[in-house]
Amino acid sequence: MKTEITRPEAGVNYAVITPQNADQALNSVDKQDVIAAFREHGAILFRGFPLDHESFHALAAAYCSNFIVNRARGRENVSPDRRIQTVNLGHEAFPLHPEMSSMPTRPDIAWFACKSPPLVGGETLLCDGIAVVAGLSEQTRELLLERSFRYRTRMTPEDCELWLGSKHPEATALAGLDEHCPLDITIEDGVFYSTYTTPALHKPMFSDQYAFGSFLLFARNMQGWKDFPTFEDGSEVPAAVCDELKQVSDTLSVAHQWQAGDVLMVDNTRFLHGRNFVLNSKQRVIWTQFGYAAFIPGLDTLLATQPWRRTTPKH
Repeated sequence: MKTEITRPEAGVNYAVITPQNADQALNSVDKQDVIAAFREHGAILFRGFPLDHESFHALAAAYCSNFIVNRARGRENVSPDRRIQTVNLGHEAFPLHPEMSSMPTRPDIAWFACKSPPLVGGETLLCDGIAVVAGLSEQTRELLLERSFRYRTRMTPEDCELWLGSKHPEATALAGLDEHCPLDITIEDGVFYSTYTTPALHKPMFSDQYAFGSFLLFARNMQGWKDFPTFEDGSEVPAAVCDELKQVSDTLSVAHQWQAGDVLMVDNTRFLHGRNFVLNSKQRVIWTQFGYAAFIPGLDTLLATQPWRRTTPKH
């Protein structure tokens, strides 16, 4: 069904789609129109459509080849398959970050749906990572273009099962590691560790411009971590670089004030998201699901080399 799509206006960094009538279903909007707007703008707000978890899933399934479950604490499952969850139910303000950006299995699209909006606070923050790079000083931009971020973690039993085929693998499992595995996996004192290295600035799936989008700001400003991520050589990312990234991204952030039924479709390879302090977490009911785009260029090759796009990882 053809529906008018409003381009981002002053103070907003997402396109807006509204229904032709109050009964129009979420997944009835012309698919090619949605894809075109998403490729151009990187974020779309669906506003005014009827919403339940079935319609939310149907919308996401129309654009995703597969989904990934976020194992982070503080969420509740909405659907039996855990595909739809709540966002973190705490009160804290969250620094900007792309979803699961410290993992090679990072999803392409982050979906958010508002079942019940907060009266005060709790806005979701959206920031275009391409705009962040454009706003950096030349010195910082050139530094980040030359560097990569390294995420080193102790593997959980679930990680071992995903990458090594068993929750409690033997050392010999490393010999059978898939050639497409994006991790460097090592054993130290009988413990498995994974290292994931990725460019500090990257090109999103639908742009030739560089974007910033990593776990760095969340790690520094929420967790207080200075060693996750590091640069590729293990050195600490300078505080001045983190401060500049935060200053620029804060300036560019848009605080989305939720209305009941709102759905956000966000390019997780281009945008960062966060949230303002939640005054009443019981009042604020936001659902999420995270998926891999079915309309990404080179999908056949990606499906062959990135098996998590077709077999749901236990993350």
